[in-house]
Amino acid sequence: MRRVAAQDPNAGVPGLATRREGAKTHWSLLSRGDRVHGYVIRPAHPGPNPVIRLAGPDGCASSALAESAALACSATAALISFDLPLCGARRSDKLSALALDARTPLAARLRPELEQQVAADLAAVLALVAADPELDASRVTFVGVGLGAELARGFLAAPSGIAHVAIAKDPTPSPSWFREVAERASRA
Repeated sequence: MRRVAAQDPNAGVPGLATRREGAKTHWSLLSRGDRVHGYVIRPAHPGPNPVIRLAGPDGCASSALAESAALACSATAALISFDLPLCGARRSDKLSALALDARTPLAARLRPELEQQVAADLAAVLALVAADPELDASRVTFVGVGLGAELARGFLAAPSGIAHVAIAKDPTPSPSWFREVAERASRA
């Protein structure tokens, strides 16, 4: 990963490091002192492009659902995905299973803190979008599935700059559902 230099347009994002591989850019940034890892996949055409911000059912940036969403959206919108707290690269062998299982007392105690961390993470990702001239910060659609939708509730309830919200009722939304969401985002 490269550290972003001060003259870079993304320099306003705390602790940002990026690595571009074709249409996919892996990034990591700081959010409330926590290192957040994710990526953005851009369409082949020049921007600024609308953005689909995916929060998946398992909270992980890299998943079969994220790959399906990226393929479905790639013609019309950029896709951003990152690991939610205690998921993916941020997983904790001690806490993750207990803290994310709503049936445990620990989960009930930690849920407000997890939602605050997710809100901070989403705000940091929106700053990343705003700093990237290839992405259109006025056309961000939040797509939530399962755990990702649950943990983002607090952020989505407040004014956030998100243009649209799409919550999937199905735990594995179809590619056609993602294409419809991306097409709506591109028309906004």
